[in-house]
Amino acid sequence: MHDDLSDAVEVIVRFHNPALFEELSGALLSLIAQSWRPLRVLLVTQRFTDAQSQALEARLAPFRAIDPSVSLDVVRYTREDGLADARSALLNAGIAEARGRYLAVLDYDDVLYPEAYTVLVNALSASGGAVAFGGIALKSLAASTAVPFGIGFARLGRLPGQTLVDTFRDGFCPFHGMLLDRSRIAKADLWADDSLELFEDYEWHLRLGTRYPFSYHALDNIIGEYRYKDDGSNTVPLRLSIDAPRMAIWRRYAEEIERRRASLEIAPAIQAGLGIDPPLQGLTIRGLLDRLDRGEMTLRQQAALPQRVLAYASAEVGL
Repeated sequence: MHDDLSDAVEVIVRFHNPALFEELSGALLSLIAQSWRPLRVLLVTQRFTDAQSQALEARLAPFRAIDPSVSLDVVRYTREDGLADARSALLNAGIAEARGRYLAVLDYDDVLYPEAYTVLVNALSASGGAVAFGGIALKSLAASTAVPFGIGFARLGRLPGQTLVDTFRDGFCPFHGMLLDRSRIAKADLWADDSLELFEDYEWHLRLGTRYPFSYHALDNIIGEYRYKDDGSNTVPLRLSIDAPRMAIWRRYAEEIERRRASLEIAPAIQAGLGIDPPLQGLTIRGLLDRLDRGEMTLRQQAALPQRVLAYASAEVGL
């Protein structure tokens, strides 16, 4: 691994169940295959026992041997307090260990294509933005007891959306399509809300989007796959697999995200980038969307699609 991490891409991979190593292996291989160097993988485990951690280290040895220039470091999250689903806390544990310029997140059951981080770093460099997004294709998997990671049967285009307004309307950009330039983001803003069991990625997008410039120039480059199983076991509930208790949890957190839209104020510089001149004092995400929906405002970067189209497309997959 390079000692100089000034231009490194560091990738947080959250891993909560040692029984799912087969799915994790696909994500790790896709990272080792990345063209960008230096590359550091921060594998953050959720409350693994000492025995589970030792077994994991043994299984990681062959992956480390493939390309020793890729650093593969395990970060153990062991705190017992907090939410049982510690996805946000795991993210924060990874962020605390990061030292390089670029920061990314890849879920253990998704994959990226080899040029992903090269595309995103170039997008950041060309745009001067703090966050860049690339296109992520949707891949549906048939859940199978014979094949632990599922049987792929369809790859679809990415969810519709083109602009920051589309991000404010709905979560059309999966987490692993994002790369952050930490040199352009205040350290105090690089954290996840550990009170969230769902939508922690989208809350990040909303909060950062109100304060820092986003680049969507690489959206037409498909750089990876968001893999979701048809039984809903690895995503926000699908319509075909949802049950009442799970739907109640989903709705509770969706309502919390709406409260965030109503309270997060859009910084004047971001308003100027959208074409709001002069900026409106106290303009929140919800206030912006309501003005657009009532036809009271026209932006230079208008939403690519109506709200109902974005909402329907996201609901079909559960993003």
